[in-house]
Amino acid sequence: MAHGIAYRRSMAQAGGSRASDAVALPYVVAHYGKSLLWCASESLFAFLLTELAHLSPLAVGWVLAGTFLLSGGLDICVGGALRHRMSTAAACARLQLGGAVVSALAMVMLFSVPALHLTAPLAVATASIILFRTAYAFVDIPQNAMLSLLGNNDARTSLASARLVASGLGALTVAASVAALVYSSDADRPRLLILFSSVIALVTIASSAHLRRRVLAGAAAPAQASAPAPATVARRLPIAAWRLILLMLVANFAAPVFGKILPYYADYQLRDPLLGSSAISLLSLGGVVGPRVWYILLRGRSADTHVAMSSLAVAVAAALFGLSDWAGSAALVPAAGLLGLSAGGLGMSIWSAFGLVIAEAGRGWEGLAYGLLTAAAKTALALDAIGMGWLMSNPSFREPSSPRLLLYMTIPPIVAGIAVAVLILLWRGSSRKTATALDQERG
Repeated sequence: MAHGIAYRRSMAQAGGSRASDAVALPYVVAHYGKSLLWCASESLFAFLLTELAHLSPLAVGWVLAGTFLLSGGLDICVGGALRHRMSTAAACARLQLGGAVVSALAMVMLFSVPALHLTAPLAVATASIILFRTAYAFVDIPQNAMLSLLGNNDARTSLASARLVASGLGALTVAASVAALVYSSDADRPRLLILFSSVIALVTIASSAHLRRRVLAGAAAPAQASAPAPATVARRLPIAAWRLILLMLVANFAAPVFGKILPYYADYQLRDPLLGSSAISLLSLGGVVGPRVWYILLRGRSADTHVAMSSLAVAVAAALFGLSDWAGSAALVPAAGLLGLSAGGLGMSIWSAFGLVIAEAGRGWEGLAYGLLTAAAKTALALDAIGMGWLMSNPSFREPSSPRLLLYMTIPPIVAGIAVAVLILLWRGSSRKTATALDQERG
């Protein structure tokens, strides 16, 4: 990551910022719709595979890992093949709407399988999942690429913060809906699945269509005199982009693992409904407000400072949670809230830094760049899914005296948080040595 990249207002880009102001809210709302698709798929695919195919936890983990890797590979292929078409926000908005329609319909088809009583439900479900993963790449990559095509540096950071808030709200919406599904009767559940997926489909398609209209309206508006000149297409992805892709891979071993295991830990280890629900709620709430809090606290600081401080905060929060047996249950809930807050800030920091790097030094590579970034995140999620399957395949994790749950949910975020900070320090030191050597050569 380039040292010293600061989040600051750029007067030279003021015209571009004003042009994107009208698109900012539709962009965030469309990201909420996209997040509903993603969170619903992540939450319920495992449930449907278990119900339809009666697969073991380990088998479900391997199947989900395969779909994550398939999705990551599709991200790279779509981003690489269409990178020239994703050089404008208008083109990205068109692609996103097309992908939203197909992926939303695929989700409705998948969630309708339990109610249709088909002769080959597993085959239909598998085909629906593959169609969904394929179409979702056309939603995800164009929407992410727009982050580097809208506004100036400071506006882009604010937009990255707002879209992660939208992601958090999407996760909360899906979590509430999943809870209603879990506690519903067997007779009502198939109908609720269809209703749930239909609402998500309508929100996703409508928000994507609105974004497309606003982007096209902005593209048709007369150019302002203060608008910046077209950027030169980069010859290759900058080294800072590759470093951020690696950080995304490492960082996604942190909060996702913790968040997935926390409900099991609350049920089998805490055995205190109030304490468990408070920890889960604060973790989710922290993820929603975290991006905005870190944006306000560290505004004006360099991108590497944002990432390093939030990653260390994730490690500290996980360690505090792990020590709650000795520190007392009073430390458990604040530690969960701090981890959610820090994870939200870490995600915002990486996304906004990546958007800045691609906007300044990766023009013409937006599609492939964001395809690689999301593929890195999904590779980590694939490994997480295998780990979860392995953990759940051994019934001993349910025993109150077993340390398996606590260790598995705290060690990955501690290691990942420290590793991200160490990588940044190493890269910063390497950049300083390179700069010193260049100065000596010039001297």
